[in-house]
Amino acid sequence: MHPNNALKWLQCYQTVFLNMEEGVIVADQHGTIQMVNPGFTRLTGYAPEEVIGKHQKALQSALHEPAFGQEMERALQKTGGWKGKIWLRTKDGRPLPGKIQAHVVRDQEGQPAFYVSIFSGSSNGLAPQRENDQMFQYDPLTGLMNRTAFRQLLERLVYFRTQDQIMALLLLDIDRFEQVNDACSYEHGDEVLKEIANRLGQCVGGAGLVARFGGDEFACVLTKVENMNEVMRMAEMIRASVSRPIYVSDRVFQMTLSIGVSFCPMDATEAESFIQHANIAMYRAKEKGDRVQVFKPSMHVQIRQHLLLENELRTAIRREDFILLYQPQLDLQEHKITGVEVLVRWHHPEAGFISPAQFIPIAEETGLIVPLGEWVLRHACRQCQEWVQAGYEIQIAVNLSLRQLLEGNLIELIQDVLRESSLPPRLLELEVTESLFIEKPEQVIEAMSRLKEMEVRFALDDYGTGYSVLSHLKRLPLDVLKLDQSFIRGVTKDRHDQAIVRSTITLARHLGLEVVAEGVETSEQLALLKTWRCTRVQGYLVSQPLPASSILDLLRGTMAY
Repeated sequence: MHPNNALKWLQCYQTVFLNMEEGVIVADQHGTIQMVNPGFTRLTGYAPEEVIGKHQKALQSALHEPAFGQEMERALQKTGGWKGKIWLRTKDGRPLPGKIQAHVVRDQEGQPAFYVSIFSGSSNGLAPQRENDQMFQYDPLTGLMNRTAFRQLLERLVYFRTQDQIMALLLLDIDRFEQVNDACSYEHGDEVLKEIANRLGQCVGGAGLVARFGGDEFACVLTKVENMNEVMRMAEMIRASVSRPIYVSDRVFQMTLSIGVSFCPMDATEAESFIQHANIAMYRAKEKGDRVQVFKPSMHVQIRQHLLLENELRTAIRREDFILLYQPQLDLQEHKITGVEVLVRWHHPEAGFISPAQFIPIAEETGLIVPLGEWVLRHACRQCQEWVQAGYEIQIAVNLSLRQLLEGNLIELIQDVLRESSLPPRLLELEVTESLFIEKPEQVIEAMSRLKEMEVRFALDDYGTGYSVLSHLKRLPLDVLKLDQSFIRGVTKDRHDQAIVRSTITLARHLGLEVVAEGVETSEQLALLKTWRCTRVQGYLVSQPLPASSILDLLRGTMAY
C-alpha cells in the first residue's frame, strides 16, 4: 500500500476510534490496558490515565462468577474472538451491563499481540434502561438495580458459586426516613435517597453490587468474602458514611441505617433464604436502630414465636381477653387518692397472664395497638364514671402511643367515648412519651391541642429518660410531668438523682405543671418528695395495681398520711 494511502487509512481508523459511541479497550498480550477511546470514558467515567497500565480484569464487575474470565480467555485463544453479555465496573463502583465483542490481533508469528474489546452499554453510562430485557431493570431515581433484577442476579450468583466461595448479603433500611418526607417534601426525600445511593456505591466499589429494594431499603451483595470481619468492616463503613450530614438545598439531614447480614453458604444455599435471613437480621437491627445485626439460626425460632404471638393477639382483641388494673396516685397535699394509672393485662386462656413487655411492642409494630387502645379507653372511661357516680371524682390516666395519636381517628374516638360514658373530659388524662415529639412533632402537637380544647389532660410519661429538651415543655399542651422511677430509686442516696428530681419539680411548678413521681417504694423517698412539693406519687408504697373493685374499697377507706 502506498504510504499516503496508509496514512489516510490510519487517519480514518483514528476518526472512527475517537468518535464511536461504543467503548473500545486495547490491551497487550498480557491483558494490560494500552489505550481506551472517549466512548469508554463516557460510559464508565474512567479517564484514560486512570486505567492505562492496569489489567483489564480490574474493569470486570464482581457480579461474574470466577470462571467467567477463564471461559472468555479460552474462547479467544481457540477462535480469536468472543462476544456476549458482560458487566463492567464503572468508576463509582456500579455494575454497567452491556454487550462486548473481543478480538485477538496477532503478530507475524501468529502470537497474540493485542486484545481489542468493543463494549456497547447504556447511552448515559449509569442507568441503563432495557424494557425488553429482564436483566436490565434499574431504579429510575438512583440508577441502582431494582429488586427484581437484583433477585435474578442473586439467584445466578448463588447457582454459579464455587465450592469455596463465600458471599455476604447486606439488607439496609434507613431509620425514620418518613420524617424527611413528612417534615420537608418528597423532593427532599428523593435527593436524600440519591445521595445515600451514591455513598453506598462508593463504599462497596468493585467488591459487589448495590441495589435499591424500594422505598428506603437497599441491598448489597459481596461476592468474594474472605472472612466475617471483612464484611463487618464494610457494614460499619457504610453505616458511618450514611451517618454523615446530607445537605439538600437549605436543609441538613442526619440519617442512620439498620443493617442485616447473612452469609452464603453458612446461612443459606439458595437466593430466597439468603434474602429472608438477611431480612430477619435487619428487622432485629431496626428494633434499636443504627446498628448492624448478623443473622443467627435462633432468630428463626424467635420470628415464629413472634408471628404466633401476633396471631394470638389478634384473636385476644377480638375475644376481649384482657383485664384492666389501676395503680393509685396519692395527692401529697390533699392526702388522698386523686387519680389512677390504667394498666392492661392479657389473660391468655392457656399461657395465663402475658407480660405487656411481650405484647405491647408487637401491638405497636403491627398497628393492633389502635383497636387495643380503643378497648382500653372505652372500658377505663366507663369504669371511671362508675366511681364518679359512687361519689369519688378521680382522674384516670391512659397511656397513648404514636400510632393511636396519628391513626384511627383518635379525636373522634375520644369524643365518642366521653359521650358514651358521660365522663367529664377533665378527668381523662392521656399519657404520652417524649419520643412522640421527636418523630412527628407538628402532627402530635396539633392533635394534642385539639384534645386539649376539649379539656382532656396530658401527662408526659418517663420524663428525663429520652429526648428531654426545654423547648418541648414550652410548646406542648401539658398538664403533668411524670418522673421516671429510675430517678426515684436513687433519690435518697444519689446527689445527681436528687438534683434532677428537685430541679424538675421546681421547673414544673414555674411552668404551671403538676409532677407525679413513679416507683415510690419507701417512706424516705416519700418524705423527700413531699418536702420538695411533688404533686402526686405512685408506687408500691401507696399501692400495687388493683382491679376496679379493690380501687373502690381503697377510696372508701383512704387514710391520710
